[in-house]
Amino acid sequence: MVLLIVILAALACIFVLIFAAKAVKGEKSRLPAAASVPTVKQKHLQAATTTTVSSHGTSVSSVLHKEIRQYLINGVSLIFDEKAPATDKSLIPRTLEQIDAQVLETVSGHLAGMDQFRIRQARLEKYLNDPTVQMADLSKGITSDPLMTAKVLKMVNSSYFGMTQKVDSISHALMILGMQNIKNIAYREGMRGLFETGTMKDKAASLWKHANLVSVCTQHFFDLFAGLNRGTLFTLGIVHDIGKLVLAETSRHLPGGREGEYTIDLLITEEDQLFGINHALIGGCALERWNFSELMIMVVNNHHLPSYTDLDHAGLDPEILRYVLALFLSDQMARLFTNWTGGMAQIYPLDESYVDLVDRKRLVNKVIDINFINQMLAAEALSISEQVP
Repeated sequence: MVLLIVILAALACIFVLIFAAKAVKGEKSRLPAAASVPTVKQKHLQAATTTTVSSHGTSVSSVLHKEIRQYLINGVSLIFDEKAPATDKSLIPRTLEQIDAQVLETVSGHLAGMDQFRIRQARLEKYLNDPTVQMADLSKGITSDPLMTAKVLKMVNSSYFGMTQKVDSISHALMILGMQNIKNIAYREGMRGLFETGTMKDKAASLWKHANLVSVCTQHFFDLFAGLNRGTLFTLGIVHDIGKLVLAETSRHLPGGREGEYTIDLLITEEDQLFGINHALIGGCALERWNFSELMIMVVNNHHLPSYTDLDHAGLDPEILRYVLALFLSDQMARLFTNWTGGMAQIYPLDESYVDLVDRKRLVNKVIDINFINQMLAAEALSISEQVP
């Protein structure tokens, strides 16, 4: 009898061990598979799309932040490095007087097709560029266009501004963000339609992302130089490469051009050689046609000048020169930021004659600031999300 009890007890222990093993195995089977370690690029995109980022400093991962900071510090060094591969000074970007009449006619014809868009945008600018406009006037101007209202509110509630509560009216947005931010948003949304037209969708999407990054840079760099208007710089950031959008559409019709030949990373002098005109001149022609100020036309025309022409031969008004330098630096930092996951970007080095005009230490402090990096990540993610299929 005692032997029987011992045998039954042993069997019971065995069954308990078997069930316990099955339970452990079942729990393991329900555990997720080990996640693969993300690549640097995956971490970048993950931070840009899933991390809440805002102008108030919500942090991305400290490791990612450290990587970007070091990359941008190295990039600033390249901009100021006298030993960096310099632009070919024997190849100076063409001036308008050097452009063939047939080339100008082709470009003008394409710009004419964009005039209707510009007319609609001009109505909006009545409210955006008037220094006497009040909050109530701006709110009325935006809300009179339901589509514009929806676009502005969508951006206000995006991760770019990191709102903790949903903003559901333009007047509410004005109170929280202020007039300049709302003006910038409205202008940005008005211009976005221009980048969504045409047939070169991929190129337009890349240019739109770059324009957004440059405009963010201008809002951080405006006080590197005295007397610059933030709103003007923001607009310059959005429109400075509009000539590339035109070249993408018209290059196959220009002398020596072939469909698909134009790439947006061509140097400005390479554009001249291939097509007989460059994007900076086309941008200036577009702004002149659309009645932008002389200052903005000159800045867009010359935004690559600090890399090709020394200060003594620049021939620019001091105010225009300050805007050119602010836009030039913003352009280069946006190029660096876009390419930080794939190696150092091709940038235009600053001619040594301009170096003393730039407070390099302040520039570095600005680009390593977490608010700047977060805003750049958010702007990049936002522009990617807006791409038209």
